[in-house]
Amino acid sequence: MLSCGRTDGEITVLSLTVTAAMLVPLARGPAAAPTGQPHAIAVEGESGERLDAMAVRIADTVDWLASDALEGRYAGSEGGRRAAEGLASRLDAIDGVEPAGVDGSWFQPFTVAGLSHEARCRNVAGRLLGRRTKGSEPSTIVLGAHYDHRGRTDTDDEDPVFNGADDNASGCAAVLEIAGLLAAGDRPESDILFVFFDAEEVGVGLGINGSDHYISAPLAPLDETALMINFDMVGRLTGGLLMVGGTGTSAALPNFVAEASTGTGLRIHELATGIAGSDNLPFFEARIPVLFVFTGFHRDYHEPTDEAGLVNVHGIARVADFAARLVRAVDRRRHDLPFAADTEEMDVKPDWSPRLRLGVTFEKALWFRIPAKVSDVEEGSPAGAAGLRVGDVVVEIDGVPTPDHQTTERLLRLDDLSPTEREAFTPRPMTLRVHRDGCRDGIEHEPDTACDTVLRCTPELR
Repeated sequence: MLSCGRTDGEITVLSLTVTAAMLVPLARGPAAAPTGQPHAIAVEGESGERLDAMAVRIADTVDWLASDALEGRYAGSEGGRRAAEGLASRLDAIDGVEPAGVDGSWFQPFTVAGLSHEARCRNVAGRLLGRRTKGSEPSTIVLGAHYDHRGRTDTDDEDPVFNGADDNASGCAAVLEIAGLLAAGDRPESDILFVFFDAEEVGVGLGINGSDHYISAPLAPLDETALMINFDMVGRLTGGLLMVGGTGTSAALPNFVAEASTGTGLRIHELATGIAGSDNLPFFEARIPVLFVFTGFHRDYHEPTDEAGLVNVHGIARVADFAARLVRAVDRRRHDLPFAADTEEMDVKPDWSPRLRLGVTFEKALWFRIPAKVSDVEEGSPAGAAGLRVGDVVVEIDGVPTPDHQTTERLLRLDDLSPTEREAFTPRPMTLRVHRDGCRDGIEHEPDTACDTVLRCTPELR
């Protein structure tokens, strides 16, 4: 059922009723473990003693990084400092991994300007030296994951800490596990650099300050870097479905991914583009082939509910096992990876998930660091009925600033729902704040109540 109304001024209100019958069944990630119990998660696919042992170590890392004691690991905070030191200690415990930071340390310090304080941040880096064969050219494969998160809420909530278990304690646990796997087996010929990036979540635009700093002061020569693999949110593997982006950044990468995934039981969803709002982006911009490993968005993304008990630790073990195989496959043919600048716009909403429908199309953008500008509005759509216009620049959705395409696309995507939640689903209006009619120059995109138009609508479901 559709009903429309208009308030005073420029605020348009649209209400659209969505029934439970319109919803597509969607697999929900693992449920939280009972209080005081270990991660009570069913193993998907292969189990075995090896993956079980990996899962135990991964659970220990996730429980530690996503604990209240680290206070959400905000960049430059005391909790972030202790997280960095703990990661360095865990790298140091892996036989064969040595410090790769500044002045023989595990750390690469940098600062982030533009915050309420000047954040003193640190990347954490370790290196597994390759077994160079005579006459072979030096090469490095970088494995990265950001360890910072969003800190504490500024309210008196019962759960005031953004612990970031999936985002991104899961990626850090995966990288540590891969380091152990590669160090314990036959040593690759390439150097393997393990980097935990700080300040991915904070700062202007998309953040990604730690990887930006790395590119400006690399710990291994960029012209000798064969590949960068980024792990960001790999803790909600469901149905064995794993997204691997960046396969179009070098022609050989799809074959390497296929080879590494054979026999793992994983279903790989490939995305060609190397553009994503995470730490692989600066490497892509530096013309280095990249891969981005990701198990998908979910309702707990950037919420205090992203807790360790919801993480699929056996799923992370499977991702780490796949990634270690992938590194070995790449290492064997590391000189067959010429960079290819794929210009496909990143699809952060793969086919397996239904999406919200506003009936709006945004201008294509190669770089996701610019705000989303409307290029078309479907006649009779929720967006059209609410009064959205071609040329509007979306700057806020439900009070959340949208400084870039990826944030806008994410917020216009349906959260995962359990069967019970689908039955009880209630339509919820969405508030969009937009810049209109050249009110701003298109570069400035902070909300401005004196300038902006506010629209309210309840989208349909695709």
